[in-house]
Amino acid sequence: MVISDTIDGEVLAIRSDNGAYYSMRGPAATAWTVLISGSDVDDAALAASQHHGADQSVVRADLATFTDLLLAERLIIDNAGISSEAQIPNESKGQPWDTPRFEKYTDMQDLLLFDPIHEVQPAGWPAVATDQPK
Repeated sequence: MVISDTIDGEVLAIRSDNGAYYSMRGPAATAWTVLISGSDVDDAALAASQHHGADQSVVRADLATFTDLLLAERLIIDNAGISSEAQIPNESKGQPWDTPRFEKYTDMQDLLLFDPIHEVQPAGWPAVATDQPK
């Protein structure tokens, strides 16, 4: 499962199955927003090119590549036919278009994967349960 939120124009996405988290800003935040709305690449390119004032064919090529990267990271799935209105972050409106990229972080995987409700010893938090009996 992927959880995401947009804060001050930056998209933060977390994969709950592996604890990796991702940061997307500017054109990447726009691309993420239009793609997770269920838009196909053509509709997403139209919305993103209008938002950034960029050439639609360039945006489309960039979005196709970005979509492949998101699919490879398992941040999105191919959900053709599902569409809703994309709420593109206003902070990126009019910013020059650039190839969308994300930054991937794995430094907090242990913390993001840890479930303090279920993975504690009878003594409670912060005594983490282990597989070894005591």
